Amino acid sequence: MSFCPYPFVSFSLQYGQNVRPCCFYKPSDDEILAKDFVKNPTHHLEDGGFSGIREKMLKGEKVPGCSTCYQAEETIGFSKRTSGLKKWPDIERVNQFDKLRHIEIMIDNLCNFECRMCNSHLSSKLLKRDKFLGKDVKKYDPADISFLRLMDLSELTRLQIQGGETFISPNLATLLDIVDEQIDASEIILYLTTNASVLPDDAMVERLKKYKHIDMSVSIDSSHKVNDYIRFRSNIDDVYSNIKEFDKWPNTKVNITTNVSLYNADTMPDTEKKFTDMGYEHFWNWTTHATSVCDYAPIEYQDWVCDKVKGSKYESAYRDFWKERTYDEDKWNEFIDETKKLDQFYNVTLGDYHPELAKFLNI
Repeated sequence: MSFCPYPFVSFSLQYGQNVRPCCFYKPSDDEILAKDFVKNPTHHLEDGGFSGIREKMLKGEKVPGCSTCYQAEETIGFSKRTSGLKKWPDIERVNQFDKLRHIEIMIDNLCNFECRMCNSHLSSKLLKRDKFLGKDVKKYDPADISFLRLMDLSELTRLQIQGGETFISPNLATLLDIVDEQIDASEIILYLTTNASVLPDDAMVERLKKYKHIDMSVSIDSSHKVNDYIRFRSNIDDVYSNIKEFDKWPNTKVNITTNVSLYNADTMPDTEKKFTDMGYEHFWNWTTHATSVCDYAPIEYQDWVCDKVKGSKYESAYRDFWKERTYDEDKWNEFIDETKKLDQFYNVTLGDYHPELAKFLNI
């Protein structure tokens, strides 16, 4: 089954890049450039690239851009697609855009962290680092989200906001202003992604409390000290403190989301236990588009990690994942080389954060 409701009710805008049905959709030939979309957003949803995606789904064809969800369903049993089917079970299955009910928007790339798996497109903080690594970089102008005023938001029920870091962006207030012009905030479920490094001011907190519900996803890559290595400039103790403040908001439910990479795969059982013991739902995804992805790991690493997580659900999930992948010596060496270079760049040592992994990698 390939049907997903997102191309019928939603769009996801990536700052300075493209527009997709959802944030998990992989760029493909049918993508819409953001600079084109913002000029006439309704046209692109109804008659543009989304029409081709919907047509394939209605024929039962798998859509290449949806491979992340297909993979997740095979390895962990659920995906953004399956959650969407639960949210909107009654979408009429004809090739037309239904109503705009869900928006995912990256309001800008302002950030205060320098995460190992991230890049300068997603974080303004990483321009200098990516130049150091010899990567192509581009400095983006401040994001303009005024195009939303051209759209009918009257049926909007879900709004997903991403950064950068959401709570340091001036566009957060601008976005809420635009929503308030068309619809009562109490009708909307708000999804916020944050690294929980900062707290919004009192005025923003009062605005956010007006929403029907806030589903706050806090990005933490491990309860282990290696989190602060992966998410450079993070302090896990400060993050815990801020999460407790979010818990005090009456309309807010906090969950924890972890990106699994070569740096933290062995810590996942302890990480999940830590956060579930704290009362939070814990979700995890495979890291993508980074040198630290698990895809190309040698069998020695696979065995080392699986021994660390032996007896947990992660052991079978990891083995299933690697059945479909092949060791790539060049990519593995690129990971080792980049790890060393970034340790030098940041004047840190992997061994200070995760000595067992450093010993295994001989770093």
